Amino acid sequence: MSISSTVLDLSTVAGTQIVLIDDEQGVLRALTLVLEGFGCIVAPYTNSEDAVSKILKTEGLTDLVVSDFRMPKMSGLDVVSALRACGSLVPFILMSGHATTEDIEDAKNAGATAFIAKPFSPIQLIEQIVLLKMKKAA
Repeated sequence: MSISSTVLDLSTVAGTQIVLIDDEQGVLRALTLVLEGFGCIVAPYTNSEDAVSKILKTEGLTDLVVSDFRMPKMSGLDVVSALRACGSLVPFILMSGHATTEDIEDAKNAGATAFIAKPFSPIQLIEQIVLLKMKKAA
């Protein structure tokens, strides 16, 4: 358990509507189970284009997007760029096990709200979500 989880109320993520995007089915399933275990409502996608379409069609109903960085066709960077270009301000966490410092900087410049390096523990992801919710509420 990390130090910050002793200070943060992790239960505040319950009810958070999350669009989760990862091209690896196993990762998508595992993260969906973790997030649902904390009470999140998860819409999992392996296809980035479908996820973007869903987010834009239901603007205001998605509380957060969590996306892998490197994916075929449309990367996580492409997803956040597309959403921002359409005016969506939904908080966005990019995750990657292979991102460079330049990739992280590009993600921030494109409008990503946070970045988390793989591998990460379930608690680290939940903490990141809690921190984003606290920031949004402030």
